[in-house]
Amino acid sequence: MKSIIRRTLLLILFWFGIFFINRIVFYCCTMHLLHDGAFSIVLQSFWHSIRLDRSMIGYLSLFPFFLYALYSIFRKKIILRIADTVIILFIILYNLCAFGEVCLYREWKAKLSMQALEHFTNPSEVFKSASLGLTVLFFSLSIIFSWIYIRVFSRKISILPLHPLEMQPLLSRAWKGFAFLICAAAFCIISLRGGFQQIPIQSSDSFFCTTPIANDVAVNPLWNL
Repeated sequence: MKSIIRRTLLLILFWFGIFFINRIVFYCCTMHLLHDGAFSIVLQSFWHSIRLDRSMIGYLSLFPFFLYALYSIFRKKIILRIADTVIILFIILYNLCAFGEVCLYREWKAKLSMQALEHFTNPSEVFKSASLGLTVLFFSLSIIFSWIYIRVFSRKISILPLHPLEMQPLLSRAWKGFAFLICAAAFCIISLRGGFQQIPIQSSDSFFCTTPIANDVAVNPLWNL
């Protein structure tokens, strides 16, 4: 059970790491939009992004944590395979959103939104209207970083390489798995709400200055959808 808890905590840190690195990539790709003296505001955007990032982790982790709880009880390898598949799909989805937003911001100076995604009902027209440079940038970033993140996850974060864990009596596994599920569910629900306040967290809660790009970067791109 200790191994499952350790890897669960690593998964949470892993998502924070992905969000942090992708923001750095965003700034590197949109540096021409930053004004002189904006470095301190850039640094502040990383701090003000934490609450929405934690909320996003709550959404992304709810189902995998449920599967981890099931695995802690039944010790079936297929459960871990499903959990890994779901997390890898989430990694790819997040990168597509994050780097799609990078390209969108370079072109339109706007965040990715459901309105922008409506254009992808006809993807051929989207890629025809986008410059070759932006298209190459989007696919290059999405493929390279997805490969890196998936590789790190599979080698350092996934519980699958640890299978089979030490087999304990069913009753012991059951109460530990149930306790893990309660704690994990509490973390996810509190995180996705943004805390204990009466009104759930909103994207505007990450706004902290009058510089639009810094406020936009502080809002998690997948949460914004």
